Amino acid sequence: MATEKKKGSKKSTSKKKSKPKVSCDVGTSHRLCLAEFYELSVEDVMDKRSWDLPVVDVHASVETILTMLTGKDHVWVVKSMDTYEYAGIITEKNILDVIAPPRVHGYTFKPSSFRSLHHSNVDAAHLLMSPKTKVCKPSTKVKEVIDIMIKYHYRRMPVVQKRKLIGEVTLHDIIKVYAMAMMSDENEF
Repeated sequence: MATEKKKGSKKSTSKKKSKPKVSCDVGTSHRLCLAEFYELSVEDVMDKRSWDLPVVDVHASVETILTMLTGKDHVWVVKSMDTYEYAGIITEKNILDVIAPPRVHGYTFKPSSFRSLHHSNVDAAHLLMSPKTKVCKPSTKVKEVIDIMIKYHYRRMPVVQKRKLIGEVTLHDIIKVYAMAMMSDENEF
């Protein structure tokens, strides 16, 4: 009887989560495998190393951001490093937009963008970032994330819970997990 209680208490206190399974047997069509893959949650495919995320607050300097972009192709922007409340993203494209030579349209005689390092009006992250990006939650299904990535030409999305940045899911993460499912002998990842 004491043994049964120990087993029961072990099961209830165990926090280990079972790995999601996708049936990608040799004879299984890719369509069936994809159907199961689409139902996985972002939490199942995202990189769990949140400590490795490139993150700055909205007041970070252009120099800090440029330094970070020498090692990564994006930087997440949060309102405060204390709260990690998601504010936006800065990508290489954002930097290209502000370092490109000013362009003047012949019909307006005005520069096409006033957001430029040439005009000396960009000095912090909040002036460089794309603020209105789509976000996902850990419970969002992979299919929904893929649909958003296709529609908005995203390569990565922030994973946000209660407005707090908790991670990211990238196209690379999605491909990697699907490839592992296809190649796995045990069909487990």
